Amino acid sequence: MHKWIFPIVILIACIGVFGALLYMLGRASKVPEKRAGNESREYAGYVRLVVLVDNNPYKEGLETAWGLAVYVETHETKLLFDTGPDPSVLERNAEKLGIDLSKIDFIVISHPHGDHTGGLEL
Repeated sequence: MHKWIFPIVILIACIGVFGALLYMLGRASKVPEKRAGNESREYAGYVRLVVLVDNNPYKEGLETAWGLAVYVETHETKLLFDTGPDPSVLERNAEKLGIDLSKIDFIVISHPHGDHTGGLEL
C-alpha cells in the first residue's frame, strides 16, 4: 500500500466529521443574540460533547477501553462519533451518564478500525 493513502483516508474522515457537525449546527435552533443598538445576530443554541469511551475515563466510575466514542448533541440532533471497541462498555457508560443510545439520530465513523467501530454490534 502506498504511504500516502493512510493520510488521505484520515483527511477524508475528518472532512466527513466536520461536515456532520456543521450540518448539525445548521439544523440547531437559531436563537437571537441581543447586542447593543439595532444590531442582532443568530447563533446555534448549544453543542454538548460527552466522551463515552476512551482509554482515559471522562468521569470517575466509567469503564475504560482502547478506542473512542463521543456523544454529540445539539438542540435538535443527537449523534455518536465513533462507537469504541465494545458495545457493552459503550452501553454501560452511556447509562451511567444518563444518555439514551436509542435516541441517536445517526452515527459518524472516523475510520474503519475496531477500536472505533466495535460498538456497532449493539
